[in-house]
Amino acid sequence: MSILATISVFVLSFSTLYYVNFARTEGKDERGQQVLGRASQGTFFMLIILFIAISIIQLYSPLNGQQFYQIFIFSYSLLTLTYALLIKYFNNKI
Repeated sequence: MSILATISVFVLSFSTLYYVNFARTEGKDERGQQVLGRASQGTFFMLIILFIAISIIQLYSPLNGQQFYQIFIFSYSLLTLTYALLIKYFNNKI
């Protein structure tokens, strides 16, 4: 596994732990549900952008299995990081 993939796995782990901690502590009330909902909307938008980007990359420069695996790990880590950062942002804003 490359260095980028290793870093991505750590980012994925910490972002997921942040989400789980927020969902257990503050995510059960109405305000917490609003924060999670807004963060989910932003993350879904990011998912669409990543899907389009990967599709364009695959169209113009086909990826082999290892490259696709690394892009998949990086994209998933970016999605969870986006979700965690949006939770933090909306938690402070709302």
